[in-house]
Amino acid sequence: MTAGIKANSDGSGAIQVGGTDYVTITSAGVVTMPGPVSIPGNLAVTGSITAGAGTPYVFNSYTSPATWTKPTGLKSVKVTVVGAGGTGGGSGPFVGPGPGQLPSAQGGGGGGGGAAVLVIPAPSITTASVPIAAGPGTSTFGPWTPAAPTTVSATAGSAGGTGTSTPTTTTTGPGGAGGSGSGGALNLPGSAGTAGGALFTPLGGTGGSAQIFQGLQLVFAGNNTNGTPNSVYGGGGGGAGIRSTTGTSTGGTGGPGIVIVEEFY
Repeated sequence: MTAGIKANSDGSGAIQVGGTDYVTITSAGVVTMPGPVSIPGNLAVTGSITAGAGTPYVFNSYTSPATWTKPTGLKSVKVTVVGAGGTGGGSGPFVGPGPGQLPSAQGGGGGGGGAAVLVIPAPSITTASVPIAAGPGTSTFGPWTPAAPTTVSATAGSAGGTGTSTPTTTTTGPGGAGGSGSGGALNLPGSAGTAGGALFTPLGGTGGSAQIFQGLQLVFAGNNTNGTPNSVYGGGGGGAGIRSTTGTSTGGTGGPGIVIVEEFY
């Protein structure tokens, strides 16, 4: 195999291997190579080496079922999953109170979703794509290994209890339990919602929160009010307030679950 240096009249040139330009040099001094270069041994540089623009980090978030595809050149991913928040409890139908009784009882707040966090080295991800569940209910990322399936998961918070009443008694709804995380290097439980009337007499309970996304929610002060929906990821909905008129009030919906996939290159 022959090799040599080619010089052109316009000042450009090339280093040839086997008669083919391996390294080209333009008249302006720009050096290019046709493909990847392997340099055995040690490389000594006088001056500086500037790498071309790349993509060192990509942020992805999912609030509905999806599929994540493993990119080329990936080094690792950080996965954060948060379960949905539970719905707040309603206030039961109005019942004429007895002496010293409220007309109806307040609903409990929904529980906050659990959470889990895990960093996964790219070589450990042996499937081309990974299913994702997010939105209502439990959030998951995985499996990413068909031989020994592994999944990061976070369950949703439970719904708050409904306040009930009879002509002689009123019972406020209990707060919903928080969800739980599993499969992560860090697994966090969601906080429980509070019971109806735990803060102020007319109010329903507060919704719990996912520990990663704080999101306590109250119902509006006063009677005959529905629970406040929670827009924070993993936050429980507020419980309904008491009723002083006929009918029922409903609890607020909980915040959706979310899966975050951060790619590192």
